[in-house]
Amino acid sequence: MGRAAQRYVRALGGSRSASAGSKGGRRAAAGFAGFLSDVARGGVADAFDKLGLGSIVGRDLDSVIAAIADAVCPAGADREEVAAREATAEALEEVFADVIRSGTDPTQLNAMDAASVGRALEAMVASYIYNRWLDDLAAKIEEKAMSPQQAVRVEHRMKEFIRDAVKLDFQQRDPLSIKWNGPEGRALIGRIYGDAFAVIGGET
Repeated sequence: MGRAAQRYVRALGGSRSASAGSKGGRRAAAGFAGFLSDVARGGVADAFDKLGLGSIVGRDLDSVIAAIADAVCPAGADREEVAAREATAEALEEVFADVIRSGTDPTQLNAMDAASVGRALEAMVASYIYNRWLDDLAAKIEEKAMSPQQAVRVEHRMKEFIRDAVKLDFQQRDPLSIKWNGPEGRALIGRIYGDAFAVIGGET
């Protein structure tokens, strides 16, 4: 996995180029972190209002998740934007996992704290990088450089590898105090992606 990941990051031009080329992912991560921070600070209803989604309170969870994903990361046409949208939806599903299993309403998310926001952002960044890599894996299958059976095995292992690599350290910062859609937040998201690609690519 390490060698495959290093080749992948090199193919993207290194960690800095990979981060710079992740415009959709960075934009989605900023919106996602901003939404979750709003939930942790003021509750679900307030966060929905800030996204213009006050009317979805009380609707089923699938509709809620889809509406948040639309607001945070509207569907795009190119592969990079598609990866960002898929990562946002996957990370939201993970955030809502306990609520979905229990069949209760989204207001349980009012218990979110700074650590929860950090973990959710890790999930989103890891999912985005994985989904981008998955596109390249599909191309290898089309070129018959890898069989579908091989691809399934590699897919599971790479997902774990990427998730383990994306670890955020908020010891010096409070994620709830960051304006994620402002200059500080955008710069931090850029560094998060750069660091993640550097770790995955063996540059650290």
